[in-house]
Amino acid sequence: MVHSARPLRILIVSPEIAILHELAWMLTAVGYSVTTSKDLGENAAWRQFGHADMLIFDGRSIPTPTAATLAFQTNNPLHRFFLYDPSSGTDLSAWFAAGANDALRVPVSRGELLVRARVGARALEFENRLRSQTTLSDLPGVYSTRGLLRQLNKLSSERASVAWGHTLLTIAIDFFNGLSHREGKMAAQQLLEKLAATIQQSASGAAIIGYVDDGTFQALLPGRKVTAAHVIAEHIANTFRLAQHDCETCVSLTTAVVSWQLGVSPERLLEVGHETLTIAKQSGGDCAIEQSTFAQELSNWQQELTIGSPLANVVAQDIMEPFPFVLKQGGANQSMVAALRRSGLPIWPVVNHDGRLVGVTIPTAKDVTTEWNHDSTEQPALTNPVTIAHNAPFPEIYETFSKEGCPEIVVVAEHRPIGYLSFDNFISLIEPVNSTTYASETPPDEGVLGLLVGSSINVPERASGSDQ
Repeated sequence: MVHSARPLRILIVSPEIAILHELAWMLTAVGYSVTTSKDLGENAAWRQFGHADMLIFDGRSIPTPTAATLAFQTNNPLHRFFLYDPSSGTDLSAWFAAGANDALRVPVSRGELLVRARVGARALEFENRLRSQTTLSDLPGVYSTRGLLRQLNKLSSERASVAWGHTLLTIAIDFFNGLSHREGKMAAQQLLEKLAATIQQSASGAAIIGYVDDGTFQALLPGRKVTAAHVIAEHIANTFRLAQHDCETCVSLTTAVVSWQLGVSPERLLEVGHETLTIAKQSGGDCAIEQSTFAQELSNWQQELTIGSPLANVVAQDIMEPFPFVLKQGGANQSMVAALRRSGLPIWPVVNHDGRLVGVTIPTAKDVTTEWNHDSTEQPALTNPVTIAHNAPFPEIYETFSKEGCPEIVVVAEHRPIGYLSFDNFISLIEPVNSTTYASETPPDEGVLGLLVGSSINVPERASGSDQ
């Protein structure tokens, strides 16, 4: 199993700055991430908004601790320490009854601090392993995915199995991640609890419910056919909407309705639920979609994509890179050349007075650094490019590249150059594009040239140092 490493987070709460410094500096020096607070109050901000794996709480000023003393809102395992003065006759048992896991004497021994912190780290790992084996989620009456699978396996092995006609609902809160980020974890948790209660009430307590993640539930309705399950799904959506009467913005539900067919394993059933949910989300959300609703339409689309090309219906003008400027034969081209330099185009088109293509020039290092002006008698060397009509279909484009073996093709309309096709860009059209596809590895400068983004994928932009 692969784990992503991060520093363990320790929150230290004490009214004494000397204590905060001693503990924080020592723990930080050995690699822990430390946050501190001087507020011991029950309404302290750290109790609601802090992030911690371990809590070290200075309890020397509190004679009788309660559950609220060490309260900390988190869904993750938390190891709680309290600081005590051994000469004051502290009732240690009262602290452990209030939720503490360990104790540290004041003044704190640095060696003991580090040893106890390691004990806490081991305890956290144990709790994490225990959680990975648990069958229940943090929501009342709701299984974890592991627990849901266990219940489904148990159900499928019984005599009254899927022949009864069980149906799975996969229910997702629309825009849940955005809501959680905007409104906070507490608001998101309350919404999850509302939905869990709504599912249980709408299914009359018969549903086997599991919480997946990111606002998504899966609920098996035993003995319910698809039609009845669809009605329940609509009832859940309407009830959930009414339960948000006090919210400024009401979020909707998207639901996938999947019949559990004979021979389908529980694992595959849950997968089909997620696949159908994806289609429902792609259908605008705020709906309940049965597995068969768009099955034929999706199958036809996939077959069409497999047989043909995703670019089968395009023409050259659809996928070309347009020329920002063209050079006029024998004309004043200084500003045009400057623009072409900045564009990084691999070919520069040259036209006659009627705007018709007479040739192209391949920019060299000299072309990129030498200024042309209307007084210059030097003209660019021209070559005859491979051209293609602007309405040429995909097969013709592919055949031209294959036959000519050229890196670029000029796209023309009535013999006028309007753009070009690059072979590298042409074959990369169906490659996935991500956030770094057009990123530059060159450090940005203070000029505007660093803002130019080339059209080639993962190819450094060509810039001219002489263009100001």
